[in-house]
Amino acid sequence: MSPMPSPPSAVPAAPWPLASVVGMVVLAWIALSWPWLSGVVTIPWDAKAHFQPQLQFLAEAWHSGRSPFWTPYVFAGSPQIADPQSLIFSPPFALIAALEPVPGFRLGDGAVLGTLLAGALAFVVIFRDRDWHPAGAVVAALAFAFGAAAAWRIQHIGQVLSLGYFAITLALIARALERGSVAYGFAAGIVAGFMVLGRDQVALLGVYVLAGLVIAAIAMARQPWQALRTALLPLLAGGVGAVLVATVPILLTAVLAEGSNRPAIDLVGAGKGSLHPAALLTGLFANLFGAAGPLENFWGAPSPAFEARFGPQDLYLARNMSQLYLGLIPMGLILTIGIVRGALLRREIVALSVAALLVLIFALGRFTPGFRLLFEGNPVPLLVYDPKTETILRANDAAASHFGFTREEFAGLPAERIFAS
Repeated sequence: MSPMPSPPSAVPAAPWPLASVVGMVVLAWIALSWPWLSGVVTIPWDAKAHFQPQLQFLAEAWHSGRSPFWTPYVFAGSPQIADPQSLIFSPPFALIAALEPVPGFRLGDGAVLGTLLAGALAFVVIFRDRDWHPAGAVVAALAFAFGAAAAWRIQHIGQVLSLGYFAITLALIARALERGSVAYGFAAGIVAGFMVLGRDQVALLGVYVLAGLVIAAIAMARQPWQALRTALLPLLAGGVGAVLVATVPILLTAVLAEGSNRPAIDLVGAGKGSLHPAALLTGLFANLFGAAGPLENFWGAPSPAFEARFGPQDLYLARNMSQLYLGLIPMGLILTIGIVRGALLRREIVALSVAALLVLIFALGRFTPGFRLLFEGNPVPLLVYDPKTETILRANDAAASHFGFTREEFAGLPAERIFAS
């Protein structure tokens, strides 16, 4: 979506080494992902407490000839087709469920890591289309797949999938606009539809960022009106693709949410999830506050140690939510070439820089005056999930697959046995 193509060169440029770059990214991905792909370790917490049971139920339902759209194991029955965490509309997990009647941990972990690889390769395509430096493509791809939230919040499967779909949509929509391609526009809409089906904050921010980048690409073109006319058909095709994928599931979720007894999150409640400004230091120093160690050693916001020194913070954050480390090389490039030398303000990248700044304002929440505007401009009502709700969800997700028990055996288990299972 670069508004200005690279200037022609008098010397024929060497071919962009796409195969070599892809090979390096894939090899690095295998090396970094191997502990999980090999089964030596597994992605913990929500990945297994919430999403693995959903995958197991989906596979068991399909291979036993029953409908995966309804489960009798949650309360008196629950519409899986309306549940954002059901994985029915997640292509990688749906494929696993279709092929494997008893999917294990490795397959689920592989689907998540594979989605991040797809997003990383999308950045390679973006760099290649702009003839940017191949080394930059490798760094950007690996920083995307293994840095910051992709690493520290990988257990939140839905959000990670939305992140991967965002990168793929970005590459496709860029090609659609630059080439006036209806096919790329439709493909971008399809992938964006799957991103929206995450129905999470990553998907919401992804929609905002993509819409802003499209507007910027048209407005900053050398001939904006011509760029708008060229973009109309690809954008319409993208809208059709997104509507085909996302409309029915979102409407079903909206109908299900109407029966919720939980109020919408207000501004004060949303502010409790704000990123503390001190967390920005973790972008430069890995594990600065001890988030990777024992819980009692963590001293970042809003830990008891932090509040004892700086006062009550009234934040509700898990310690992994405040980790922003991307890697020494990308952060060094951002601080030196990007900020000091002004590369972040170059015409072909300034829109991305502005988008990153706005997302940062959103993340900092109540610590910036702009959060109120962003919050009140959000058309999507959010539901409250308090700590007690998390316990309920764990029981529900365990019930979705029984963890190997029959329905009658599961119904008679005490709660502590369910969670232990």
